[in-house]
Amino acid sequence: LSEAQQQLAATDQGALLQLAALQQEQQRGLAALQQQHADAQAQLQQQLDTARRTAAAGIEAAAAAAADREAALAAALQEARAEVQAMQAQQGEREQRHKRALQRLQEQLRQLQAEKQELLSESGDASGSLMRQIQALAAQAAAAQASAAEQEQQLLARLSHGHLVRLLGVVRSAQPPLRCLLYELMPGGNVEEQLASEGGRRVLPWWLRLRVAAQVCAAVAYLHGLPAAAGGPLVHRDIKPANWFLDGRLNAKLGDFGLALPLSEAQAAGRRRGAAGDGEQAMVGTWQYMPPEYRWGLGAVGAAPAAAAMWQDRVSMHSSNGRQLCEKTRILRVRYHHNSACQPCMCSCLVAHVLHSTSLCLTVLPLLPTARRSSGAISLKGDVYALGVSLLQLATGQLERLAELLPRCREALAGGQGCSLLDPKAGAWDEAAGERLLCLGLWCCQDAPEGRPSSQVVADQLVKLWLATDEALKAAAGAGAG
Repeated sequence: LSEAQQQLAATDQGALLQLAALQQEQQRGLAALQQQHADAQAQLQQQLDTARRTAAAGIEAAAAAAADREAALAAALQEARAEVQAMQAQQGEREQRHKRALQRLQEQLRQLQAEKQELLSESGDASGSLMRQIQALAAQAAAAQASAAEQEQQLLARLSHGHLVRLLGVVRSAQPPLRCLLYELMPGGNVEEQLASEGGRRVLPWWLRLRVAAQVCAAVAYLHGLPAAAGGPLVHRDIKPANWFLDGRLNAKLGDFGLALPLSEAQAAGRRRGAAGDGEQAMVGTWQYMPPEYRWGLGAVGAAPAAAAMWQDRVSMHSSNGRQLCEKTRILRVRYHHNSACQPCMCSCLVAHVLHSTSLCLTVLPLLPTARRSSGAISLKGDVYALGVSLLQLATGQLERLAELLPRCREALAGGQGCSLLDPKAGAWDEAAGERLLCLGLWCCQDAPEGRPSSQVVADQLVKLWLATDEALKAAAGAGAG
């Protein structure tokens, strides 16, 4: 027991010693913590002081910047006020100037109104005379139209050919006065539309073009070969693909006889003009298809006159006292120069005169040129020339810039490249037939009338070409079927 008590006492003594050591260590740790806390407080206070100093410096800088901006804004405001005052002063000056200008314009307007009234009073008699002239011109035009329709009816009544568009009848109306010629329906349209593939139509194949050419040439040869009992040869004067019509089976017929005239009458009219010393010979038809002898000063095939600028010139028309009558008035009859080497050509206009309550209006409605100076007489070879241009169009498919067509064809055939001009839309051409068609077209387009063949010769050549082509096509088809 005493040993146990001693051991217990020793154990207690060790525990006390350990407790004392722990208390000492705890005191040392507490002292260290207190020291760290004191150091942290000192560092935090230092950072706080630094932040306070930095913030104070920033506030001072911001206050200085704000003061500078306020000063700048005040200066800008002062400048803006000065500018506004200057603008107000300028606006006042402009208003004064505008008032003075308005007063001047009002004065000018009063003067113009007075002049207009004076011009209207002066043009009263002239307008009445002009209206009477216009009515006379309208009556003449109506009479000419009726005469042309009557002439066309009489011509067609004595023609009978399978490839001429047939006249079915005439419709007349008294009120309003109308005269209409009724022709047979041609559902295939005209050849020009077929070449252009207009209206969804399929382009004519090359072999059908040969047949169409042969049929139309046969019709032209019939017109040129009419006997004296039937009135003698007839000049069509407007042969072109637009006047070649197609029926439901694509057989061609020549139409539009509004310009057709017996050859004897055309030549007699030319002789009368020559005897009267009239240098201007009536030219009708389409310019691109007219032969060189019909065109004044162009010789061989040349460009058409500058139609785009033909009706664009402004002129000034003045009343009897010399004042300008209308700023945009155009003269009734105008001379235009084709080029430096060409004399002026005369062009007709129809003038409509309208007198309103406020202004005098003169409106010019331009018509196609109806009179050009010509150096050659009308002949059957003029139709042959137009036929040749049409044949070249059939071969090449070219519908525009016809002035370039003949030189291109001549150069290509001279260089052995005629096949390059054949219209590819027509299919795979027989090159020999295509070149033959080009050669016939150029033969018809010789510059000198005596160098052109007759229409009958052309028709015979085209019939032979078509028959040979038809036989070759049938033989090829039979060989393919076999």
